[in-house]
This record gives sequence, structure tokens and C-alpha cells, in this order.
Amino acid sequence: MCFRMDTPKKIVNHEEVQDDSMHFLFIYGGLVGGMCMFSLAAAFKIFTAGLSSSAQLHHQLVSSLFRAPMRFFELNPTGIPHLNNN
Repeated sequence: MCFRMDTPKKIVNHEEVQDDSMHFLFIYGGLVGGMCMFSLAAAFKIFTAGLSSSAQLHHQLVSSLFRAPMRFFELNPTGIPHLNNN
């Protein structure tokens, strides 16, 4: 036997209290599960948006590099170390 706080002086069966507790645990579990699903969906959306934007940026950079005039490559040679005075 135990007493419930919301109804003073009423003796309640232990099984009734356990049923109420399980009801609240199911609600809490559902809320936690919903939050996990929402967090996973948000993380997936951020990942796909970042992947899409980085692919678009890479495409723009490569296409502008291919359209650059040859003068750019003559002024900026590759393969020569720029840190020493050779």
C-alpha cells in the first residue's frame, strides 16, 4: 500500500501506481525518440547541404580556372619553390 500525492488520505493499490508510472515512461520515451529522430534528420540535412554547396563551389572554381587566360599561368608558374631565392 502507498499513498498518492494528488489525492490525500486515499490508499491506492501498488499496481495502479505502477501503471501510471509506465504511462509516463512511455510518454517520456516517445518524446526522447522523437527528439533523436529530429536530430538525425537535421544532421542529415546539414550534411547534404554542405556537400551540395562544396560540390557547387568546386565546380565554379574549376570552370573559372579552365577559362583563365594563358597569361595567368605564365605569371604564376607551378613547380618552382617560392620560399627560397632561386
